Amino acid sequence: MGQPADVLRFDQVELRRWRVDDLEALHLAITESRDHLLPWMPFAATHDRKQGEG
Repeated sequence: MGQPADVLRFDQVELRRWRVDDLEALHLAITESRDHLLPWMPFAATHDRKQGEG
């Protein structure tokens, strides 16, 4: 069994692996949605940009 594809497409939907270029958008999404994320994603309470750079 090989590695999954980098991009999966079906109709108008495309899923792809995270890229380093996505880091800013991910950080923004987490910080803007922190209150909504906390019940399901406790890491959002202490998230900072440097965690994603490691």
